[in-house]
Amino acid sequence: MRFTSILCIILLAGTCGLFSCGTKINKKEGKIGRLLDPKNLDSSISPCENFFLFANGSWLKKNPIPANETRWGSLNLLEENNYIVQHELLEFAALNANSTSNPSIQKVGNFYNSGMDTQSIEQSGLTSLKEILKRIDNIHSAQDILREINNEQLEGFNTAYTFTVSPDDKNINNQICKFYQGGLGMPEPEYYYKKEMPNIRFLEAYKNYVERILIIIGEEKNTAIQNSAKIIQLETNLAQASMSRTERQAVYNLYHKFSIAEANRLTQNMNWGDILFQLNTKNEDSIIIGQPDYYLALSQQLKCLPTDTWKVYLRFHLINTMAPYLSKDFANAHFDFYGKTIRGLQKKKERWKFVQSVIDASIGELLGQMYVDKTFKPEAKKRMSELVDNIQMTYREQILLADWMTEATKKKAVQKLDAITKKIGYPDKIKDYSKLNISPNDFAKNVLTAATFQYNNMISKLGKPVNKNEWNLTSTTVNARYNLAFNEIVFPAGLLQYSSNYKMTEDISRYEIIFSDKSFGNSNQKKQLPYKIILPSGTLQYPYFIENADDAVNYGSIGAFIAHEMSHGFDNRGRHYDAGGNLNNWWTTEDERKFNEKAEVLINQFNKFTVLDTLHVDGNLTLGENIADLTGITIAYKAFKKTRQGKGNELIDGFTPDQRFFLSWAQLWREASTDEETKTRIKLDHHAPYIWRCNGILSNLPEFHQAFGVRKGDKMFINENLRAKIW
Repeated sequence: MRFTSILCIILLAGTCGLFSCGTKINKKEGKIGRLLDPKNLDSSISPCENFFLFANGSWLKKNPIPANETRWGSLNLLEENNYIVQHELLEFAALNANSTSNPSIQKVGNFYNSGMDTQSIEQSGLTSLKEILKRIDNIHSAQDILREINNEQLEGFNTAYTFTVSPDDKNINNQICKFYQGGLGMPEPEYYYKKEMPNIRFLEAYKNYVERILIIIGEEKNTAIQNSAKIIQLETNLAQASMSRTERQAVYNLYHKFSIAEANRLTQNMNWGDILFQLNTKNEDSIIIGQPDYYLALSQQLKCLPTDTWKVYLRFHLINTMAPYLSKDFANAHFDFYGKTIRGLQKKKERWKFVQSVIDASIGELLGQMYVDKTFKPEAKKRMSELVDNIQMTYREQILLADWMTEATKKKAVQKLDAITKKIGYPDKIKDYSKLNISPNDFAKNVLTAATFQYNNMISKLGKPVNKNEWNLTSTTVNARYNLAFNEIVFPAGLLQYSSNYKMTEDISRYEIIFSDKSFGNSNQKKQLPYKIILPSGTLQYPYFIENADDAVNYGSIGAFIAHEMSHGFDNRGRHYDAGGNLNNWWTTEDERKFNEKAEVLINQFNKFTVLDTLHVDGNLTLGENIADLTGITIAYKAFKKTRQGKGNELIDGFTPDQRFFLSWAQLWREASTDEETKTRIKLDHHAPYIWRCNGILSNLPEFHQAFGVRKGDKMFINENLRAKIW
């Protein structure tokens, strides 16, 4: 403890003299602010020039990106510590799968054992796909092709198109069948036809990957080369009719409701009555087609292309989807393209982490139930709920204070805000998995079985009332979400994990997680409890929410996160949905015009930001997240100023409450990424790069300028008339 105090004093003594922008940090030390570690700061950088690097620079220098990651930062650290807990749960379930009477532990254990049994996976080859491959071989006509595409939907494959059942955007109490574009092997349509780097390199690598997969399944090299060209040409035809990522951000672009007769007239080679029958739906009189141009192109390709071209396409995409769960020749080929080439990964994650991710995607509610029992206590949920309520109340006040909004629209905005459902920690009731059988030694089959189970669960929603109690994230997820249709925010326990049985050790270099009610298995031995899991020194950095942290830390991180998610109900997409979750324009024309003017300021700001020297952020693509970030930090700050700490001026580690609040925000976005990942995300991700989520947003806040003495001429300074402000 004393050694840490000395380090803090030394660091801050060096920091104080470097604030040439006008900030003076008092050297007097308050109580140790170990949850906001001063050792992560880079005192050689002025907070007025680059606040992101000032707050995170030393940490970034000491924490290079691991070879099995493309990004490394606060979210990854939270996930790593989360993994440690889940690993123990998985090992326990695996060890006790045969002896337990608990069906949840049995299913999780069997799934984990099957994924870790690489010897059986190698021996199985394509056994689990034999029946589907046989069906593809027996295709003889365009009708057979479409029937196979539809059959594969039942088995969890979004081959050629994407199908889902969810509430009708304009009638939220009615479940409806929705059809969206798909069918591509590369992440984005423009990779096929936009002839620029890195698209050209990606397309060449994809061609080689397709050839490699076809050769693995037995094709001669020349045949594989020819078939690869056919597959890519088919996908290029579909890509050219697909919407771009930016176009898909506009919600009305994706809502096109058709009667069955109207849909049949659109795609004359696709009978929608037959399609819906083959998808096991009943009595559906209308559907939503997200991208009609895509389905017109798909219909034409079904008619024009030879059956043999479609057969090689279907065969490849089946293997491509299942490759990560098959033997290492398939899995390695898949990783080399999607991991190394597209994302810049140097090596795979540990096997157990991969298996954990598959379990989370397949039967995540069962693993989540085990996780919550060990890591999330009622007191933490209560503290989080209080924080959410405070943020919501403050947001309400800011809406009513908005000088650009008419009273009529304010009233409806407040109604929507007040109607937000808040889901925190875990669902009260999980799915019934009793009919799902999981094998202890057939990993690929388990993936297929779980996918079929999920499909049947989705289809069963048709004709029933919409269940708004259902969660769209698992409890272990290290993230949060706003759901447009349900007008809800979801904060899983995984994001809030340090709120429970985590005990900080005296040297603050590690955490202990103490389990005391049952034994847990690890490797080949059972561990009798109480049992401590030690998070290694250097692993733990501060998370997003800590039950006993000072308010500046919690409001600057999880508080801003909460307000961020709430604000998605009022961003460029969410504002089109009303309090009930229906797609409905409830704004006056004048309010809409003024909102768009304010949004345009953010678009223009972010269009000017660059990464890797020359790559510009897409202000339109990232607009929704930028609005949420700006709103999140603004509302969280207003809420923080209501707290005792926010009203005071007590120093902790030499920083004022306001300074700690903004440092907490900056460390929320602490992250580095590989050049390849950065290049990919700048095109595909609707989130701006983290450095600009920090600096770009804070430059708009007068409270930040005041807290750190930012002046005209500093890089963090923006003239008042050019600053973005919404709430």
